[in-house]
Amino acid sequence: MKRSTVNNRGREAPLKVGEAAQHCRVSRFTVLKWVRDGKLKAYTTPGGHHRIEREDLLAFLEKVGFPIPAGLTETAHPKVLLVDDEIGVTDFLARALKSDTETQYEVFSTQSGYEACILVGERTPDLVVLDIKMPGIDGIEVTRRILSNPARSSIQIIAVTGYPSEENVQAILEAGAKICLPKPLDVPRFLGVVHKLLGVGR
Repeated sequence: MKRSTVNNRGREAPLKVGEAAQHCRVSRFTVLKWVRDGKLKAYTTPGGHHRIEREDLLAFLEKVGFPIPAGLTETAHPKVLLVDDEIGVTDFLARALKSDTETQYEVFSTQSGYEACILVGERTPDLVVLDIKMPGIDGIEVTRRILSNPARSSIQIIAVTGYPSEENVQAILEAGAKICLPKPLDVPRFLGVVHKLLGVGR
C-alpha cells in the first residue's frame, strides 16, 4: 500500500485520538488502550491530549495486520494560510500558489490577524504568509503568537510588506518569520522561497 510521500514540512497534522478511532472504525477507548499499553506510539501535548503521527498509526496497523484505511495513505498537500487585510493580496498569493506546476497546495485565507490565530489552531498550516501592517493584530504579533506555542514551532512564516523599512524587516524576523519579501511580490522568487521552506518542488 502506497503511503504519503510528503516530507516533514508538508505532512498532515498529527491525529487526535478520536480521529484515529474514526479511521480505524474502533472506539476512542480502544485507541487509548493501544497507546497506554505501549503498542501505539503517541505523544502528549502541553494540554495533556494524545496526538498520533499518521506514520506511527500506519506502522502499528501493519504490524498487527489491521486493514489500512484508505484515508491514511492519501498524499497530503502542504497547507498554506494567507493573511492580509486586502483581499486582493490574498487572491494574488492564492493564484501564485495555484500557478506552481511543481506542487499542489491546500490554501485558505483571512483578512484578520485575530482570525489567523484561530485558523492556525484549528487547521495547523505548514506555512503562513502574512502582511506586517494590518489593523487590530499586526503581522509581527500574529507571528509571535503562533510561534509562542511549542506545538506550532515547525510552522514556517513568510512576511510580505509594502513598507520594507529596516525597522519593519528586523522586527518581523526577530518575531520568527524566515524571510520578509517586499510588495509587489516577484512570483518566481516567492515560489522559490516556498519550495525551500517546505522542502517541496525541485
